[in-house]
Amino acid sequence: MTTVVIRMSSLATVPAKQTLLYQLAGACVLLFPMAVLLHQTDFTVTPILLFSLGYQVFILSFVAFLLWFWLLRHYQASRIGVLSFMTPLFGVLLGLCCCMSRWNRALSPGPYWLSPGWCLSAGPGGSARA
Repeated sequence: MTTVVIRMSSLATVPAKQTLLYQLAGACVLLFPMAVLLHQTDFTVTPILLFSLGYQVFILSFVAFLLWFWLLRHYQASRIGVLSFMTPLFGVLLGLCCCMSRWNRALSPGPYWLSPGWCLSAGPGGSARA
């Protein structure tokens, strides 16, 4: 949904940094009142919390979104849409690397379940629709 809004609005012409600012500000405006309403405002500061928060803020929110918005500005959404279907696979592979785990049989069906999305987003002939 965010991709459609960005591509169909004036956000398609603004720099990726500005789009990122709007995205994060909108998330804060929506999520902070929900946290208060649901009584989710208590927390204990621990090293794991600080590491997780740093990862979420600097890697996911900043680097990944900035890269995504830059891609949306420079390429057609239909051509980079396949990356959305690859995200779960990247997540599993990164988790395996970070946790120093081994691939097991339970993970094997995952790529097969994702392949219809890859094929649909690539379209006929194996290339993305314009």
